[in-house]
Amino acid sequence: MQPLLTADAFPEPWIARDHAGRAFLAEADFDGVIVFTSWAREMAGRALPRGWRLGHNASADLGLHPVAFIFGVQSRTALVMGRYSVPRDVEFGEMVVAIPFVAHEEGSHLHVYVVRAYSGDPVSTWSGNVNYGMTKYSADAAWFGRTFTVAPRGGPLLFHATVDTGDGWRAETVPGLDAVRAAFFPPILGVRADGDFVSSYFDWDFKKAFVRPARVVVSIDAPLARGFEPSEFHGIEAGTFEVRGMRWRVTWPGPCER
Repeated sequence: MQPLLTADAFPEPWIARDHAGRAFLAEADFDGVIVFTSWAREMAGRALPRGWRLGHNASADLGLHPVAFIFGVQSRTALVMGRYSVPRDVEFGEMVVAIPFVAHEEGSHLHVYVVRAYSGDPVSTWSGNVNYGMTKYSADAAWFGRTFTVAPRGGPLLFHATVDTGDGWRAETVPGLDAVRAAFFPPILGVRADGDFVSSYFDWDFKKAFVRPARVVVSIDAPLARGFEPSEFHGIEAGTFEVRGMRWRVTWPGPCER
């Protein structure tokens, strides 16, 4: 069994959203897959921006670090204006590649670094780059049966994942889900084009969602970033889920507190 490296293995602190005082800006329903994979720390660390490091691993698996792949379809998209939700009524495929539990070499607070993101929505892509510093690309991201693929418009295949679901849908939590969700509680780290570090927060609301365990093989088919060369990874057992109806929110970006 592969280890599930969760927040328990990374004891460094992080700044909660409520303490940071960040309000939500956008939200959507997400139907897709959350996949945690185990990487050699040296390989995962190569993708980090200059001056950042992987969090201190206090588990028995000192040589490993988690990398997450989140992919699927965003729908019922809306902008959040105070207490009001303003529908955008667009639906698009999207993929996010992220490394949780990272910290600045001169700081002590954990973050989640978005290595790359790919989206079928031009507005989300533009904002993801300009405002959030997420290195987001326009791409065709879509399901073909039980395989999810990502490719630039008219370009070669960058990524694909084959999904085999396990038990039936459940409205309550399943083993491992809370640990995976908690890995995305810390601020999301982005690097804008001018080199400034910014942060935002994700909120994954499962109150009205359905979840089921999944077995997933992810394949990087073309280089995505430093350390993300063509290779194949299996989702960690109890760390890989298919979700339906998860409400995904993101806050306004702001200065990064190290």
